[in-house]
Amino acid sequence: MAAKTQPITEVMAACATELADLAGACEVLQTALSDAMAAGLADGQALDLITQRAAGLAQFLAALGRELPSDWRVDSLAAAQGVTLADLARSLTGHDSQAAAETGELDLFGG
Repeated sequence: MAAKTQPITEVMAACATELADLAGACEVLQTALSDAMAAGLADGQALDLITQRAAGLAQFLAALGRELPSDWRVDSLAAAQGVTLADLARSLTGHDSQAAAETGELDLFGG
C-alpha cells in the first residue's frame, strides 16, 4: 500500500497550531495557579519558561512552514506512529492514528 502524503506546509502549520494551543493552555494554567506559585517562585518560573518556549516554537514552525515549497510532501501518518495521544495525532495528520488507537490511552481529565 502506498503511503498517503500531504504537503509539508500543512503538517508544519498543524504543528505550529498545536504548540500555540499548548502555550495558551500553559498561560491559563499559569494564571490559575499564580497565587499558589507565589510561595514557590522557581516553579512559577519553570511554567513561564515552558509557556514561552512552546509559543516560540509555534511561531518558528509557522514561519518555517510558510517558507517551504508547497509541492514538498511528507507521510505524516508514518511520522505520527509514535504519537500516543489520538487527538494530537488526528490534528497533526488529519486522520486517526493507528498507533494512538492501539495504546489504549486513558483520558482521566476529559481532554
